[in-house]
Formats: sequence, C-alpha cells, structure tokens
Amino acid sequence: MSTETHTIHEEEIQRALLLVVELRQMQGTTGREKAIFLSKAINDAVMAERENKTQTTRKKIIEALVDFPHSIDDSKVEIRFDPRRTGHNALNQFLSVLEGQFTAAPKAEG
Repeated sequence: MSTETHTIHEEEIQRALLLVVELRQMQGTTGREKAIFLSKAINDAVMAERENKTQTTRKKIIEALVDFPHSIDDSKVEIRFDPRRTGHNALNQFLSVLEGQFTAAPKAEG
C-alpha cells in the first residue's frame, strides 16, 4: 500500500480553524443546516485546491515554454527546434521537457 505525503499549509489550517469556530457558533441549528454549511465549506475548499492546481499546471507549462526558442503574438505561440537538445522536432523536445516538469518531485516551498 502506498501512502501519499501531503503538506498542510498555513492557509489550510486557518480555514479549518475558522470552520470549527463557525460550527461552534451554530448552536441550535438543525443537523440539516449544519450539513448544508459543511457541504458548502468542503466545496469551497475543493474549488480552491483546483484553482491552485490549475495555477501550478500553467506555471509548469510556461516554464517549459520559455526555456525554448519561441515567439508569441496575438494569434499564435511558436516553439522552435533547439539543436542543442535531444529529439527529432520541436514538439518532441517540448513534450520531453513537459514530461520532466510533471514527473519531477515537487519543489520545497519556503
């Protein structure tokens, strides 16, 4: 069985503490109301995590792109073959770099 390591960030801890405080303040509310509140809080946390992952993905793609000979204008993004890299065309080279970006160990945050 494999275990995945997850670092709990300060923002997540703060969200959890706020949730606990709000639940304690809901004395006298029905179980259904608490369930609706919890459902919304969980949904908000999931959406925040998705946004974070989207930003991380975009950052990795941009980092890979700028490392290549490229040009960008209003209608296109063009990557060019880099003779110093392995690969038989620009797309092959770019995909190799992207694969490396997405399979590399996560960078430590600090």
